[in-house]
Amino acid sequence: MLPADEGRGFIKDGVEYKVGDFLYVHTDTFDVEASSEEEEGSDEEDEDKENKAVPAYVKKGRFHKGSCAGLRAWGMARLVEVKEAGSSSRGKDKAAALPAKLRLQRFFRPEDVGKEQAYQAGFWDVYASPAPASASSSEGWVHWVEPDSVICKCCVKAPGADTPAGCEDLDCFEVVGTFNPATKEVSAAPEEFSAASADMQVDGAAAAETDNSLAMATMDIFAGCGGLSEGMHQAGVADTKWAIEYEQPAADAFKLNNPEAAVFCNNCNVILLAAMRKAGLESDCEACDDAKTAAESMSPEDLAALPQPGQVEFIMGGPPCQGYSGMNRFNKGNWSMVQNSMVMSFLSYADFYRPRYFLLENVRNFVSHNKSFTFRLTLRTLLDMGYQVRFGVLNAGNFGVPQSRKRTFIWAAAPDEGLPEWPRPRHVFRSPQLTVNLPGGVSYCAVDTSIPGAPLRTVTVRDAIGDLPNIQNGHDKDPMPYSGPAVSAFQKLMRHKASELRDHICKEMNELNLERCRCIPKDTPGADWRTLLEIVKNDPSREKFNGQPLVPWCLPNTADRHNGWRGLFGRLDLAGHFPTSTTDPQPMGKVGQVFHPNQDRIVSVRECARSQGFPDHFFFSGNVHSRHRQVGNAVPPPLAASLGRQLRKALAATQQKRKATLLW
Repeated sequence: MLPADEGRGFIKDGVEYKVGDFLYVHTDTFDVEASSEEEEGSDEEDEDKENKAVPAYVKKGRFHKGSCAGLRAWGMARLVEVKEAGSSSRGKDKAAALPAKLRLQRFFRPEDVGKEQAYQAGFWDVYASPAPASASSSEGWVHWVEPDSVICKCCVKAPGADTPAGCEDLDCFEVVGTFNPATKEVSAAPEEFSAASADMQVDGAAAAETDNSLAMATMDIFAGCGGLSEGMHQAGVADTKWAIEYEQPAADAFKLNNPEAAVFCNNCNVILLAAMRKAGLESDCEACDDAKTAAESMSPEDLAALPQPGQVEFIMGGPPCQGYSGMNRFNKGNWSMVQNSMVMSFLSYADFYRPRYFLLENVRNFVSHNKSFTFRLTLRTLLDMGYQVRFGVLNAGNFGVPQSRKRTFIWAAAPDEGLPEWPRPRHVFRSPQLTVNLPGGVSYCAVDTSIPGAPLRTVTVRDAIGDLPNIQNGHDKDPMPYSGPAVSAFQKLMRHKASELRDHICKEMNELNLERCRCIPKDTPGADWRTLLEIVKNDPSREKFNGQPLVPWCLPNTADRHNGWRGLFGRLDLAGHFPTSTTDPQPMGKVGQVFHPNQDRIVSVRECARSQGFPDHFFFSGNVHSRHRQVGNAVPPPLAASLGRQLRKALAATQQKRKATLLW
């Protein structure tokens, strides 16, 4: 341990820091000191890029679609020394006494050590730096920094050791070795961080048993295959007893994953009418003749399974979003308008059952569609029912999903319940458009985006699917064995309960699109349909393939009106992230980046499921098109679990408050 005066410390933003504490610091804190070391290898890297056959249009772009370039997790360090107390120059509290300088011992993340170490490491693995030669040493891992570099506290401990007292609410990392940045050598962890147990698993991916003591009787409406329920179950806040889903394959999948739940495959208006009849409240319901006829034809078993008011504690769901989604090119059609009206049907369930909690999920554009009329009407309706309401936009990529997926959430809590706070981003991700613009020029953002970075690095395409076996265009063998062990922490988490690989099947492309796919260079991030243009330009004999144009006519002729159709016929970047998962991955779709990074095929159902964070033991149902639809319509379980953990905190706080009231 570095020598230090244990009597020194400081207070910043109301938090007390003492010598020996572990800290997060801004991503660029150690850049100046490290720049000379990095410059040595930069020339070689630039030369490699120049030598590689990268299309000119890729070189010109700053970032390609799905790029994670420039994204870094926060730096980590231990406070060694506090020097020359002064006043804050940038802090919020100008009167607070802050030191002029802090001396920090840097700790290294696996991505600081190398790409392979990052790929194989656990989520919470770190490397210590070597012990200094003396107390006054200034090696490349001991730095003097400004106090404004400090973000907040974290915790570092030995693998398998108990969390230190006072650190229960902090992010906790485990030291798995020592890294010397001068020699690039990795050695055993320092003695103070030696493993507490030789057989302790330290891959960072082990799943703890879920505590269901706070789980509420839950109804999942517009349930799909059950992504929202899966995440809430992982958080231990939901016991999904009832689910409503209109599409039969999705309803079948939900039942496979939740065999104890009553799953109603019907229109939600029909189910609500039947429930109100059962409760003797049919006179309060206005329904069309078709709904009345359908309700009368429901089976006795389904009618018996319908819950009564007072039995449902938590209602959650994602009403159809076709009319709001930017992924839908035809969102002005009659069917989209009908689907949009389902939002009001969803709110009617809250009015009838009056659950303790209500959660609505929808696409990012829900907050702005139709001049925000539907969004504002939803908030007003819930407020008029007496609920407390909170809304925000989150990106699943910030919560351990290897995909950009921005979604609107609206929480409602009964008057005597606590509203859940928004989860803090865990993984660094490029997340624009999270701000909601309110009347009067006011803007609101559910998460703090003022500080670049996050506690953990981005989960990449390689992290997600690097362990899956090679398959061919149109592969339909299901299930199949894994071809090797899980490597990354994400893969281990996904395979935790799986004994075989299911749903690793893919759509079959016709010969023309397969040839186009073969033309897109592998392991060349950013390459897309424009490569086809270059091929034809350099070799006019390839203008046609089997009598059809190699370059789709519409792409070059309408590119100026559609952002160059960037990404269409593109491959995924192993070091990047997935684009937003859709219900029908195809190279000419709105999200056309659907080719495997180094195989000539469209991504498989399981690969798309991994991009959403579905564990490998999760079932999908129907043909390959139905399964893709179930995946693309779902809420990513890790995002749902993050929301659920915040709900759990609110439930626990309310429980404690009620116990205290009884004792009083």
